[in-house]
Formats: sequence, structure tokens, C-alpha cells
Amino acid sequence: MGATSTITFRVTPELKGKLDLLAQKTGCKRSSLAVKALEVYVNYETPIVEGIHRGLVDMAAGKVIPHEEAMARVDQIISDARKQKLKSG
Repeated sequence: MGATSTITFRVTPELKGKLDLLAQKTGCKRSSLAVKALEVYVNYETPIVEGIHRGLVDMAAGKVIPHEEAMARVDQIISDARKQKLKSG
């Protein structure tokens, strides 16, 4: 692992106990488990937040499609796919 930084944050006694128990059972350091958990969370949440941000920017720029139009497009795609499936099989 490369350079690291220290972050201090508070957790409930219950969470600390669970982390301690997991560290004991896995033989891993508590800090290693916390880093792994934080990494998973950040990697999961980042694309979601970025997508929401892009949507808000698009909405502010007027790059939106009315719900009815979007649903009509979805319905057409489904209808076309069903027709194609019937033709091929």
C-alpha cells in the first residue's frame, strides 16, 4: 500500500464491538477492516451520486423528456422486441 492519511471518526459502541469481533475472528487489524468497508462504500456510492448530479445538471439545462414521452418510448421498445421475438421463434 502506498501513502496513507489518518482519518478519525466516531462510531457507536455496538459498531465498535462488531468490528472488534470481526477483527478477532478474521485475524485482521481493525483499521484494515474499516478501510476495506469504507472503500466498498465509497466505490458503491460514488457512481450513484455522480449520476444524480449529472441528472440535476441536465434538468437545470432543460435536457429532460416528459414522463409520458419516456414511457411511450419504453412501451414502443418493448412492443418492437415482442414482435421481433414472435418473428424469430
